[in-house]
Amino acid sequence: MIQNKHQNRNQVQTRLIIALLVVFVLFVGLILRMAWLQITHHEKYQELADGNRIRVEPIAPIRGRILDRGGQVLADNQTVYILELHRDELPRPRSLHSVLDKLDEFKSSFSSVDDRVAVRLQQQWRRMNRHLPFTLTRITEEEAARFSVDSWRYPGFSVNAVAQRIYPQGQRASHAIGYVGRITIEDLRTLDVENYRNTDFVGRSGIEQSYESELHGQTGLRYVEVDARGRQIRELDRIASQSGKDLILSIDLELQNFAEDLLGDRKGAIVALDPQNGDVLALASTPTFDPNAFIAHMDNDRYQQLIRDPKKPLLNRATQSRYPPGSTIKPFMGLIGLESGLITPATKKYAGPSFEYKGMVYRDWKKEGHGTVDLDLAITQSCDVFFYELALDMTISRIDAGLAPFGIGEKTGIDLQSESSGVRPNPAWKRRVQNKPWYPGETIIVGIGQGYLLTTPLQLASATATLAMQGKRYRPHIVHTEDDFSQPSVEMKTENWKAVIHAMSHVMTAPTGTGRRSAPLVRSTIAGKTGTAQVVAFAKDSKYNASNFSEEQLDHALFVGFAPVSEPKIAIAVLIENGGHGGETAAPLAALVADFWLRKTGITP
Repeated sequence: MIQNKHQNRNQVQTRLIIALLVVFVLFVGLILRMAWLQITHHEKYQELADGNRIRVEPIAPIRGRILDRGGQVLADNQTVYILELHRDELPRPRSLHSVLDKLDEFKSSFSSVDDRVAVRLQQQWRRMNRHLPFTLTRITEEEAARFSVDSWRYPGFSVNAVAQRIYPQGQRASHAIGYVGRITIEDLRTLDVENYRNTDFVGRSGIEQSYESELHGQTGLRYVEVDARGRQIRELDRIASQSGKDLILSIDLELQNFAEDLLGDRKGAIVALDPQNGDVLALASTPTFDPNAFIAHMDNDRYQQLIRDPKKPLLNRATQSRYPPGSTIKPFMGLIGLESGLITPATKKYAGPSFEYKGMVYRDWKKEGHGTVDLDLAITQSCDVFFYELALDMTISRIDAGLAPFGIGEKTGIDLQSESSGVRPNPAWKRRVQNKPWYPGETIIVGIGQGYLLTTPLQLASATATLAMQGKRYRPHIVHTEDDFSQPSVEMKTENWKAVIHAMSHVMTAPTGTGRRSAPLVRSTIAGKTGTAQVVAFAKDSKYNASNFSEEQLDHALFVGFAPVSEPKIAIAVLIENGGHGGETAAPLAALVADFWLRKTGITP
């Protein structure tokens, strides 16, 4: 009996010791856990605690301005008033239905509150952050003043003054400047989300898109103490936002406006460069569009109308549209021929009304032909037959290699994201694209800028600037900087440059020159080359008659040139879609643009 009692007492003591050990271990674990939480990870949990007490609100930066080379403002910011919704300040019940009812009341007070605002609110309601204001619509200053008087009647709604993009020049230079549009979910996949908090707009085209990071700036932060319901108590700290950088363009607004006015209602483009540094002096594309329309809530119907417009006002024809260069390519063909030794300035060829090769007849634009011509006369009169034969002698490989240093068929590298490359055809290109061999007949028509050869007006202007500078080449750029934009020079003999430039001068001054009627419009010397690019083919034995074609089927009119001849200050490319003969429609515009710029910069006759 005594032994059993002794055993029971030992068991109790053992269990007590085990229990005490368990309690001790748990107590030590608790102490260690408290030390781990309060000492080792103090900062982490302090931050989480502050997150329940402190709200961080982004401060959107002011977008940088865009100015022309003379300081005239092309894109600016103005103070506008917006109607905002604060979900956490709405009276209960905080339902979407109650907010929509309130919007119906607002329709009589605010002209911009309509069904589109309600639809957008319904789409965003579930994703809306209830602690941050939601922009409903923009209102007028008068409407904002009326609201401030009766604001007590509308808990959960407020009016806020914010900076918003404005384009004071309207449609002027719109393709170069671009526009901003509302940020989408797709945009946030590529943008720095933290830096774009509380930012509604992002660049969509032109300089606005290409220089988005410089123009946007750096978002600031505002630290606000809030209560348990998320209502603001006081501001604790603020990190100021950094405004975006102002950009000065190389474009001259007066020259730009002049070029756009010359184009008028026609579809076309005028590109003017400074051949001595690559500055883009004018980048006109018509028809234009008003970028201010994208700031307000442009409805889908209006946007689709712009997209479907047959004149394509959103298309930058200067950099995006590709056209056959037509006869504007002939000076470059002449240079390649001279440099390759296939011809000299004294070489004469008989140029009849057509050129025949293996049963195929290639006609000249002049029905009776040009007779015996040399390179100078062939460029002056734009003789097709001369260049048919020259192209065949050179072969497509030599033409391809000769045009490459001028950037024909390639992107120029201008500081705009939306630039097309064009096409500089060769056998490898055709095999890759069409899986077909190259035929000599295709080389023949490339010799006069037709066939597969495609360029943009910007490429033509850049190549012409290189020719004007006798091989010295610069990358076109639209934002003015002190950077060196020089590119590898095109190496050719001096006498070859001079021979072609001399011929281009005769285009404008000789009695038989295709641009002779435009030369008097310039109070200085000018060299150039007219071009007419065929849009549709017609029977080889028929004569071209514009009355037989619709407007969309008429030839494109082109012109390239530079002035003054001895010391070029401006290089120009003009393209008029379905404009007919380049010497009649495109050349006068180029001459007037050159004269305007030379007079403005003080170049005397």
